[in-house]
Amino acid sequence: SENAVLAMNGFAADGVSLVKRLGQRMEWYKHAHDKEMSTPALAQMLSNTLYYRRFFPYYTFSLLGGVDEKGQGVVYSFDPVGSYKPELYRAGGSAAALIQPFLDNQVGFKNQQGVEKQLLPLDTVIRIARDAFTSATERDIYT
Repeated sequence: SENAVLAMNGFAADGVSLVKRLGQRMEWYKHAHDKEMSTPALAQMLSNTLYYRRFFPYYTFSLLGGVDEKGQGVVYSFDPVGSYKPELYRAGGSAAALIQPFLDNQVGFKNQQGVEKQLLPLDTVIRIARDAFTSATERDIYT
């Protein structure tokens, strides 16, 4: 949607099928309500869709990022059976073990004493994201 983006890793064919299904359901919502689905509503719909297939799940691990009704950024991480939780930041995929500690340090300010937690400016966030992906591509052959 205009306010959200979905990233997936896992089995590519399941990811394509899931995206197609979500697109259909978002269209139905738009026609029924004359508005786009909010990011939290999209997260709940994705959770329900994944849970519905829990006995023969889509083999995908999903990250849904977007803007909520208050204008705040939010990231939702999903497992293949629909369990999800909102987070401030999250990495997924084969390089998640490399990127997540970096994000914990640079964005979450974890394991740092005397550092005031603050919102980061956009240019800093872009630089951190670029550094994280550059580092991952140098060390993880699957990225």
